[in-house]
Amino acid sequence: MRIAVVLVLALAACGGDDADSSCDPDGHAQASAGSGSGQVGGAPFGDFQRAAVLLTPPTLGGAQLAIVLDESTGSCGQPGTSGRRLVFALCDTPAAGDFEVVAPGALVCPTDAPRVSALIEDSDGTDLLAPTGTMTITYAGGCVAGTFEIDVGGTMFDGDFDATVCD
Repeated sequence: MRIAVVLVLALAACGGDDADSSCDPDGHAQASAGSGSGQVGGAPFGDFQRAAVLLTPPTLGGAQLAIVLDESTGSCGQPGTSGRRLVFALCDTPAAGDFEVVAPGALVCPTDAPRVSALIEDSDGTDLLAPTGTMTITYAGGCVAGTFEIDVGGTMFDGDFDATVCD
């Protein structure tokens, strides 16, 4: 999976001046633990520094786009060098609605079901966990905004994002 996300990040460059005025130019995301330890792999999780919507290579179950929430800072389209990232893979262009979050192998595109796949990946590309839960996209335009509630190995996380669309 490391190659897939690195390719996803390497294919993109940050969105330009045409981003909707309601969008945070660097993207934004946050998560908090609703129950459980608040940790993934023995370390706190969810202190996201950036969020982006990126094109994906065809290796993610046929997914077309990914919403990437990254714990490390950096330029849009560049993989983080520390921390972890939460990746939501989508079959189609993001649109407002509710989605079931499933493990990467459970999403096959195209699909009529409102589903996205998700995984948590370490900065070296190691897949840590595949969360399940729900994601709601509340706005899709110059950015993609929404909320999520995921179960990560028995710890519930909820959060929101405002992801910059990278060209």
